[in-house]
Amino acid sequence: MNTNINSYDVLACYYDKIYNYQKSNKSNDEINSFINDLLSRVKKKNNFLDVGCGTGIYTNLIYKHFNKSTGIDPCKSMIEKCKNEKVTFKCSFLNELNRDIYNFISCFSQVVNHLSNIKLLEEFIQDVSTRLVPGGIFYFDIFNYDFFIKNEPVNESRPLLENVKYIISPEILCKTDNYINMVLHNKIINKDETYPYTLSMYIWKLNIIETICSKYNIKIVEKCKMFDISNTNLLECPKISIICQKVHNIQ
Repeated sequence: MNTNINSYDVLACYYDKIYNYQKSNKSNDEINSFINDLLSRVKKKNNFLDVGCGTGIYTNLIYKHFNKSTGIDPCKSMIEKCKNEKVTFKCSFLNELNRDIYNFISCFSQVVNHLSNIKLLEEFIQDVSTRLVPGGIFYFDIFNYDFFIKNEPVNESRPLLENVKYIISPEILCKTDNYINMVLHNKIINKDETYPYTLSMYIWKLNIIETICSKYNIKIVEKCKMFDISNTNLLECPKISIICQKVHNIQ
């Protein structure tokens, strides 16, 4: 986890440009439509928490719908890029945050895939559950285990700015019955300067996540292609969106 945080120090200056490639080829209108559908499920819009908010891209899209909004990220360089006086931004992990209760908690941009063992995954989901009001909504998107168990990731080169390139070199280190460990050996090339960084991602099998969610009274209500509620053919999707609701008990 700490290695990944250090990598985001490298990414911070370019993150808003990199985001243009994180949207699964969706337009801004399509992203807004998905978010509006997501927010329609939140019955009372008192308190919103964005976990792993980065530079505040999604926080800034959503905050205006809520009375109070908070964005947290463990990378100080990311938080320093967040500019919105109507949102409380904090450099923090979830388990370091005060025990406020939220109507909506989000984890965009594959935050859950940074959790490197089953204990961390369970503690995270339990922590989310304790902070959600009954009926509250929990959203996250993840790399899709069922896709990568059958398909290899591809190398890519993406232009960010004039004379700036973003090179993605993924490598799958292992595939198990519960997770896939994929390491991203990436770099940003700015003219003659190269800034390498590494991200280690743990792609958890969805039924592992579902079992843990159920244990802590979180019910998965929608699974779809990332940002596309109409596409539920998950086997073809490298990234997927998961919409959950806190319930009193799951039978």
